[in-house]
Amino acid sequence: MIDAIAVAVSTGNTVRNVLIESGRISHCDMKAAYNAEALVQEGVLYRGFAVLALRHACAAFVEFSHALTVLGLAPQMPFASNKLGLLLSKIGCVSEQDIDIARREALSRGLTLGWSLVKRNAIEPQLLKVILEGLIAVERGKISEDALVSAAILAVCSAESENLSPEAMLVADLDLATTDRALENLLLASGVVAIDDMLFCMEVALVDGKSLEAVLEDFRIVDRNIFEGAVRLAAMLAASEITPRQCTILLERLRTSGEPLSQLLNDMTRDHQALPAMNSVQGNLAIAGS
Repeated sequence: MIDAIAVAVSTGNTVRNVLIESGRISHCDMKAAYNAEALVQEGVLYRGFAVLALRHACAAFVEFSHALTVLGLAPQMPFASNKLGLLLSKIGCVSEQDIDIARREALSRGLTLGWSLVKRNAIEPQLLKVILEGLIAVERGKISEDALVSAAILAVCSAESENLSPEAMLVADLDLATTDRALENLLLASGVVAIDDMLFCMEVALVDGKSLEAVLEDFRIVDRNIFEGAVRLAAMLAASEITPRQCTILLERLRTSGEPLSQLLNDMTRDHQALPAMNSVQGNLAIAGS
């Protein structure tokens, strides 16, 4: 590009013509680039999404509009196959109008659909969190999508009469336990990650078909030492090798002390083993004193 600009300045030609005439870019690819930039300038398409579609169009030798459709980024119906959007439509807890507005905002600003709905107060963050957990459980084969839809509809319709929140009813009715959920709840409970960041990462994990661990690692929003400790604790929690309270305590100690998790686990085991012995000594003293 630097060379093309230099040639254009020295010859009085345009950068576009220099790139095309030198064989650096084809006419159709340049047309796709102009179409992409036009949609970005109109505020319809987020620049990052435009780059993805442009890359696909150039690699597959297709029209830019076709690339947008293939990637689910067509302005006429953005994110038409988005799993969260389809699920919310089935549940009926969010209006179709709000979902449509959120789709278009997500397309133009590079947001996730769920976070756009939260920003518009169309859904409560905690309910969105549990619905995303449900979708992750479906992906992991823990529950079926039909079971999730049925339970969610029942929870939304009867939560008020049951004096419970919809998310509480969903957690009670469905087996949502996954390593992803253990990691997510551990980081949220310890205050290491804010719920808005977590909701974003959960939805990205769903859209990209990745684990929550992989997405959190990609975004690097958690200190490396704390993140690795949390991942290990979450795996132990999912395997019922440790209690949620112990996880939270250990993660807090890891955050404040800087000691390795292995040392903290050893300390916890030693303290746990010393407790029965201490109770036995105290019992003997009580008997002796009676």
